[in-house]
Amino acid sequence: MEKGTKHKADWKETTLQVVIDAKRLYCHSMKIMGNEKVFNPKNDFHNVTLIRISELLLDVYSKTWEANRINVAKEPDMANERLALQRQAIVDAKLLLSLFELAKSQFHLESRKFWNWMNMLVEFGRKLAAWHKSDVSRYGAEEGLRNQDGGRLTTRERVESLG
Repeated sequence: MEKGTKHKADWKETTLQVVIDAKRLYCHSMKIMGNEKVFNPKNDFHNVTLIRISELLLDVYSKTWEANRINVAKEPDMANERLALQRQAIVDAKLLLSLFELAKSQFHLESRKFWNWMNMLVEFGRKLAAWHKSDVSRYGAEEGLRNQDGGRLTTRERVESLG
């Protein structure tokens, strides 16, 4: 085996798995939220929560997919875009944790089903964070993230840059 080949194979498998897991999380969530016995589609108040969860799940999937499509080896100037998409997906996934908790209370979800759903999100979040951490070490410590004066972004500026 060539030097570095194993690392590349592991990296591609892990990266692809994150995208697959994002898709699984989205599809599983849509199946859960499509249960009209639990989630009454005629209740507009409840639908606000479900719509927000659906939008965030779709954002997480699309940002993860988009970040994975950026081939930094071919487009080195896109490394920061890839890292930014990963960070945004992480922020959205963290927000989903709170919305899942809200849905559990609001819809009186069965504990076992809820914890399976929540664990799926947590596992996905761990893989996403590990992928991002790996990319940060691979492409540098987000050196392209600079403020208008050319200095490194503060934590506040980074959060604001996420939109």
